[in-house]
Amino acid sequence: MEVFIPNYVMRPIYPPMHGVPGSSQRKGVRAQSGATIFYVDPGNLKSSDNNKGWDAEWPLVTIQQAVDNASAEDYIFISPGTYNETVEVDKSLTIVGLGGSSAVIINPLTAAAEGMQVSADDVTLINMSIFGEGTATYALAVADTYNRFSAHNCEFAGPTGNVVQITGNVNVWFDECSFGGGGNGLEIIDGAAIVPDAIIVEHCFFSKLTAAHIEGAATTATRVIVKDCVFDGSTVPTKFINLDGVGTTGIITNCSFGYATNATAVQDIAVGVFWVANRSEAGVSAARPA
Repeated sequence: MEVFIPNYVMRPIYPPMHGVPGSSQRKGVRAQSGATIFYVDPGNLKSSDNNKGWDAEWPLVTIQQAVDNASAEDYIFISPGTYNETVEVDKSLTIVGLGGSSAVIINPLTAAAEGMQVSADDVTLINMSIFGEGTATYALAVADTYNRFSAHNCEFAGPTGNVVQITGNVNVWFDECSFGGGGNGLEIIDGAAIVPDAIIVEHCFFSKLTAAHIEGAATTATRVIVKDCVFDGSTVPTKFINLDGVGTTGIITNCSFGYATNATAVQDIAVGVFWVANRSEAGVSAARPA
């Protein structure tokens, strides 16, 4: 299994320092020139949303406060736990859940509350579990026109609507993520002025979805790449993949489906989407769904 190593590990701390400029606290590090690390740890007795959040000994309580305090290109490190909040990410950030997969959970309890909305370019999520309340429209959404979103080793689940929806976004990457417990797993929607483009979904797991695992029937998305994914058949959805919008292009390859057919009853793809060497109970399917 490939391990994603973000930039703050690949390069040394720059520059060595014992505090962040402008901070009243004695500690803090910068991950790279101009980028500051913020810490969220409600279990720390010194945590408060009145802190700056630059010092791991004086962290913040909520993720939203860290987002509000941060500047573009900063990092947010979140300690393990469950966070009852809806997070609005409105700047370019890297948000990292500490403690491994599913250790950090955003799980709002308010009726119809979403887990996270992204309204900025260049947002990266690592090791995050994001739920939506059961009646929410989505767990995670990337708003129209915002580009270069990526999620690595993340879990998305919860609502009866779309688990994740992306709208008019370009350069989107989901790697080693899971989508489950909702209606559509990944909903791809045309933007008001931008057609979704360069959407990569790889090494992902789709399960317990009642509508479509990947849905984009009303979309003209281009360069949609789905590879090395598993589509669980314990709940047979309306469609596993429904990417038959006019003008949609891309490739679906080396995926495994928990269903013994590639008929259009469960797979529906546009003529511009290549179907190459996918697997089901019936064996390796090279033929297009028909």
